[in-house]
Amino acid sequence: MNTFSALPALQHERWRQTPGTRIATRYQTYLARAQRLSREQALDHLLLAYLPQAVYALPAVLARHLRLPEQELRAGLERLCASGQAEVVHFAEQKRACYLWRENEDAMK
Repeated sequence: MNTFSALPALQHERWRQTPGTRIATRYQTYLARAQRLSREQALDHLLLAYLPQAVYALPAVLARHLRLPEQELRAGLERLCASGQAEVVHFAEQKRACYLWRENEDAMK
């Protein structure tokens, strides 16, 4: 289930004209699914959509951009590590650990 497939529509000018109503009407199915997710599940879906494209995440920066507590974001990234989808890395320029997407080797065959 991709609960974020409606996100590009949020940036389209005509959707900004009446915030919420057109999106809620047009994307009722996605909205209903998203509302059933816990905050933790929603973050997991977001990270699974974001990290493969970004390749790595700097938690302090990403948390600030998403307006999330850094600890909550790190917990989500740690769940990805526990499932083998990401790994902790250290960059010389960063004081704290960062996270790197791990490409599924089976999918590349």
